[in-house]
Amino acid sequence: MDFQAMLKAEKARAKAESAATAAAAAAAFAGSQHLPVFNDLGGGIAICEAFLTDAEQRALTTSIDAIPTGDWAELTQRRLLNLGGVPHPSGSWSEPLPPDITSLCVARLTQLSAFPPEAPPDHVLLNEYHQGAGIDPHRDGPLFLPTAAIVSLEGDAVMEFFTEQQQQQQTGAAVASGSGVPSAGDACDGDDGALSGAMAARHPALVAVRSVLLRAGSCLVFRGEAYTTLRHGIADAAVDIVQPHCANARMPTALPAALPAALPAALPAALPAALHAGASSPPVLSPEPLPVPSPGFAPAPAPAVGDRVARPPRRRSLTLRKLANVANAVGAFEVLGIEEEAERLRRRAWWLGSISEKPRPVG
Repeated sequence: MDFQAMLKAEKARAKAESAATAAAAAAAFAGSQHLPVFNDLGGGIAICEAFLTDAEQRALTTSIDAIPTGDWAELTQRRLLNLGGVPHPSGSWSEPLPPDITSLCVARLTQLSAFPPEAPPDHVLLNEYHQGAGIDPHRDGPLFLPTAAIVSLEGDAVMEFFTEQQQQQQTGAAVASGSGVPSAGDACDGDDGALSGAMAARHPALVAVRSVLLRAGSCLVFRGEAYTTLRHGIADAAVDIVQPHCANARMPTALPAALPAALPAALPAALPAALHAGASSPPVLSPEPLPVPSPGFAPAPAPAVGDRVARPPRRRSLTLRKLANVANAVGAFEVLGIEEEAERLRRRAWWLGSISEKPRPVG
């Protein structure tokens, strides 16, 4: 009995079923009157808390599970996979995206106006994080147009956006504008923006200006200065603690009993705008849970400041972007010549070398 052939056939069957589920879900979504919505967090950052239904998340997870292990790049903290081609400074070689990602993610992002229909995302970086692992603060760079969407699967994590301390000092006065949230690049004075542990040691010049809790099934979009100027990253942690600069958090309904007696025992549901003036840290957006657009797209309750959010044993994310310069578009069934295949492998080798977290040695 050929067990390898049986395993290959089972993976192919599971992949076909997930693609059919994704296509059916996309068709139902296109005809639905109840669509998920993006919540604007300010500064070029927005989040859709319920971008994918539970069934759609399972379909994508099944499809990802069927990808051969050899296609992944194994790193110390995670493994990752390029879908849609390999980016390169001299021009990217694009390839068609898997149909389930196209139907569930790309089409939905354009339908919800996160990307213009004439320039939909054509590249996906698929990350799979080990338990408690994160990614150092970084910018996505000029190989893509300055808009990124991150779809989260299989678990939650807090992503932070960072500025350099010099920039923070120059723009610190902007926080006192009373607008309710800082714009991209605004400062977060005091301890709220302090980096923790090993990340602070590796990046002493960076200060966190805001964070966003990424729930499984959510989609974060950031563009403009949030893409080109700020860095974003995820700390190494088994548990995330929701901080006051978390843009999609709400204030707790009651203060801890250990606080001094002079402070009120509870906070009002929404703080008056006048109290925001001169605040040393950005006020918290969304004091109430986000509205539920439909039963099929029901987000989890908004996290409260101080909540502890455990990381899952495995967490995946899909980063969707639009390639800035495509030098060669390779068709789905196109067979490359010897020279073209050598060039494709050379570009892949460059991409692997450009990753800040270096691949692990094989063997």
